[in-house]
Amino acid sequence: MGKKVTAPPDPRIAQAVDWMVQELASKGGNNLSQYSVARHVRENVGADLVYRNSNGNWALDPRINDLFRQRTPDVVWIRSDQSWRQRRPKDKPGRMQP
Repeated sequence: MGKKVTAPPDPRIAQAVDWMVQELASKGGNNLSQYSVARHVRENVGADLVYRNSNGNWALDPRINDLFRQRTPDVVWIRSDQSWRQRRPKDKPGRMQP
């Protein structure tokens, strides 16, 4: 059997995540909306890294979400707002919050 060939990492993924981390910090850890991230990525990083999900909302390439999750262990996803923010003492365990 031949060796499995993997594609090199796409540097745009880290570029998008770096911006997300900086943007969240500039907001004091509050409410980084998925829509604003998707718009920034679409316009400044690469339109192929965003898509419309089954609900019609803009969504990010899963590689962006994965790397953001790795780099921000103290950030939660607020499902009802479709946004990320810093974890607060009242939050439930886990990344996803109602």
